[in-house]
Amino acid sequence: MRHGLAFTAALFLSACTTETVTYVEVPVPTAKPAYATSVRPGGQRLMTVDRLYAWCEKGLLVLQVTASANTGGWSDARLNRVDNKNGLLTYEIIAQPPRNGDSRTLQQFTVHHDDAWPNEASRVRVVSQTNEMTAVIAPCPAY
Repeated sequence: MRHGLAFTAALFLSACTTETVTYVEVPVPTAKPAYATSVRPGGQRLMTVDRLYAWCEKGLLVLQVTASANTGGWSDARLNRVDNKNGLLTYEIIAQPPRNGDSRTLQQFTVHHDDAWPNEASRVRVVSQTNEMTAVIAPCPAY
């Protein structure tokens, strides 16, 4: 009987297996923030780009951008062309920062910008401090 009990215990234990599980922690990807400084002196990038519209009108590239600042008191919001590579036009949305902004309010701007139609451009990108937006533009017929 003793051998039968030992055999049963050995049979039971052989059915049990031990697994060692290893894992690797993968960091959660985050959006790469845009550079916080302006290429053009005299202004700083606004906090976010909220909307971007781009179209052709009378041979010109017309942009309408809505952007937000994280405090009140900003002035002179405008688009500054930064780059034109491989059919991608890049602008930054900049404004004059306040001396003593009201940190309890958000300030929103809508900027209307006309520019000469760039040859071979197919996309427009507007960059802010924390995000960017890209719009596809159709070829503009000669006016």
